[in-house]
Amino acid sequence: MRKSLGSLFFTASLLAASCAPASEPANETPPVDLSAEEAAARAVVNMWEQMWLEEDIALFDAAFSQDSDMVIFGTDAAEYWVGHDTARESLAFQLEVFEDTESTVRNQVVKVHDSGEVAWFTEMMDLEVTSGEDRAELTVWFSGVLEKKDDGWKIVQFHASVPVAGQAVEY
Repeated sequence: MRKSLGSLFFTASLLAASCAPASEPANETPPVDLSAEEAAARAVVNMWEQMWLEEDIALFDAAFSQDSDMVIFGTDAAEYWVGHDTARESLAFQLEVFEDTESTVRNQVVKVHDSGEVAWFTEMMDLEVTSGEDRAELTVWFSGVLEKKDDGWKIVQFHASVPVAGQAVEY
């Protein structure tokens, strides 16, 4: 009987030990500081506005992915660029032509995925710009996706649109 109780106690001890929570593996990655990543991603998004205000194409280079598959949809029908170099060429030309740019960003939202590797944003920009003799005032909506690369956050997809007054198609 003693031997049976000893075996039962030993078996119960093994069973209890196997149900205990496992200790954390030593090579587990530390948790992501989402607030810090959001601030870093937001700083990159804000480079877009600064590029226009400072007329500095280097800010485009710093904010946008250098990849050949980076995509930008602009506000005009011809403004669909795939690849950093293609977009850069057009934007550099616009910076040369536009003058006295003023802007105000509102409703900016930047969200970082729990992985800390992908982020997305939306914002509205009230923009005033002079091109030649014409002064334009408009609101532009922007959205995009960022990836965390070896050299920091980079915009890999960007979309700009100018909302129409009323409805484009009535519903």
